[in-house]
Amino acid sequence: MKDKSIILNIIIIILECIGLYNCLELGTKMFLLYTVLSNIILLISSIYYVYTKLRNKNIKNAIIFRYISTICTTLTLLVVIFILVPLQNNIDILYKG
Repeated sequence: MKDKSIILNIIIIILECIGLYNCLELGTKMFLLYTVLSNIILLISSIYYVYTKLRNKNIKNAIIFRYISTICTTLTLLVVIFILVPLQNNIDILYKG
């Protein structure tokens, strides 16, 4: 069995491609959303990690890139949990102030 990190990153790549396909209806406006941008960074870092791991190259840069993309995705999760979900019932506050 190959390294578990390769399998998990391939799963991430597949799920990210599905998610980006679903965002295509927004057109170029999708690139204005931080959530989509952090997911694109995660997709690119997963592809780069799998590539370097399979080629047996130095994966130090890939690990650093994965760390950056993980921080971006974690920030998105924290914003959703602590800001957007509590405002869900008071969504008018965002638009009316």
